Amino acid sequence: MVALTISTIQVSNSRKDLLEQINHDKEIQNKENRVFLTSKSVHKPFLMPIDEFTTIHLHDRLRMFVEHNPKEELEGMRAHFINILYYGKSESVLDVEFTLVLKYEDDEGDFVAKMFRTGLNKEEKVYIPLSPIKANVQFKSLKIRYKTLFDEQMIFVSNQIENKEKHYVIKDGKYKKIKERDMNYEFQLNTELGEDHIY
Repeated sequence: MVALTISTIQVSNSRKDLLEQINHDKEIQNKENRVFLTSKSVHKPFLMPIDEFTTIHLHDRLRMFVEHNPKEELEGMRAHFINILYYGKSESVLDVEFTLVLKYEDDEGDFVAKMFRTGLNKEEKVYIPLSPIKANVQFKSLKIRYKTLFDEQMIFVSNQIENKEKHYVIKDGKYKKIKERDMNYEFQLNTELGEDHIY
């Protein structure tokens, strides 16, 4: 009877050790295959040229703007764009949802735009136009929710009011912050127009 009890305890401990090892290995696998999506602001022609690796996502307000303005007028415009950057060795992420918060001068509240795509590949260039450069629109935040190929849920948040970027992992419905950085004093030099533009 004592031998049977000891054997049962040993099997139970072995099973517990095995589960802990599996969970540990999965955690390492998740970390090694994490993808960090981030963003940067750029100025480009409103009707920027695109190729097979470039995608432009229009939110509803800009879609209406494009529909109600002639192509000739749009061709002469430049716009503020968000460029999505991809860091990580994994080739793609899945179930990508963009949530953009803007403040238009004439609106009382914020304008919230959601855009969705089934996947995003490493070599793709993704741009989200915010507004024509002369428009009085404030970019407040961007949130990107996505899933890695190993089924790990992640969220990237860029808060332009607080000047912070954060990455979270979602596990069992809980948000765990794994990365945070300040965005203070970030300037870029743009010489596309033949003159310097710092923004």
